[in-house]
Amino acid sequence: MTYRKDDDSAQPSDPDADSFKQRKVLLRRELSAHRKTLTDTEKASAAAGLAAGFAEIPEVKEVISFSTEESVGAYASFGGEPGTASIREFATARGLRVALPVIRPDFTLDWAWDTGVLEPGRNYEGVPEPAGEIVAHGPDGIVSLHCHVLLVPALAVDNEGYRMGKGGGFYDRLLGDLEHLAARPLIVAVVHDDEVVESIPREVHDHPVDAVLTPTRFFRIPGRREYLALD
Repeated sequence: MTYRKDDDSAQPSDPDADSFKQRKVLLRRELSAHRKTLTDTEKASAAAGLAAGFAEIPEVKEVISFSTEESVGAYASFGGEPGTASIREFATARGLRVALPVIRPDFTLDWAWDTGVLEPGRNYEGVPEPAGEIVAHGPDGIVSLHCHVLLVPALAVDNEGYRMGKGGGFYDRLLGDLEHLAARPLIVAVVHDDEVVESIPREVHDHPVDAVLTPTRFFRIPGRREYLALD
């Protein structure tokens, strides 16, 4: 069977492919439209809840007590995404280094430290990125930064940890590559409470996250790996 690139995954070129693609497109539209209905008050409440939940993640508590060689990974939220600014502020206020992604021309990810200064995306319009210099590249790079917890965006995530992205494919590639590394951070999808759903359309090459953070709870996906340190 041959494959073609479409959205954030390769779709099988068989009669069911168009139907599968359409289901994903419709779900993305529905989820994105719902986020646009959130009020500023609801967004602020969600951001505060996420920061409080992040502070209680055992791996976060652990890394705060470690040396400055350790770090966490996050992203600069935008649009209707659950706000991560309070999480980033919490981490930096406690001396944690926070790595943020920078999208490369080939749509893989570089990493730069969060200095609190953001700029428009260099290769992908609309996505805010850190203004500092690149310090690492790709999955091996985030591991080399001694990253204990990596927050990843999602439109929704299901009870088995499979996420629905926006279609760019940056994190699909990253998750697939991290899956096969001996050492890697705990991968946590960040969503609103009502974006945890029963099931997400998936393919055999999709990879689940390890845990989910919402404004009111943090939970691990059964059977998924915990943080594995770099020797």
